[in-house]
Amino acid sequence: MVTELDRLREENELLRLRVDELEGILLRPSLPACVRLTRKEEQVLSLLLARPLVSRADLMTALYSLSVDDPPSERIIDIFILRVRRALKPHGIEIQTRWGQGWFLTNEDKERLRALP
Repeated sequence: MVTELDRLREENELLRLRVDELEGILLRPSLPACVRLTRKEEQVLSLLLARPLVSRADLMTALYSLSVDDPPSERIIDIFILRVRRALKPHGIEIQTRWGQGWFLTNEDKERLRALP
């Protein structure tokens, strides 16, 4: 006999898989080949392109929503931002910081990024 708890666990697992699938679709737009990034760094950059402002909580949710049992330290977000900044710097694109709120790309930098080969 399947208990309510077993049913909820199964439903939860299916929902986690669906979230992963949807994040994969949403967070993997075609980025310029000249900007070499890891998958997680691409997800960070994709969020910066898609939203006017991205908070630490937004990034933790997007990157680690399926790792609720063992999430990494929130400091990992600083490392990803640093690495993406380094990759964009040679192209004259800069990630801006709004202290206490998050990060963003100006509209000009978003257009510059989309125009890269």
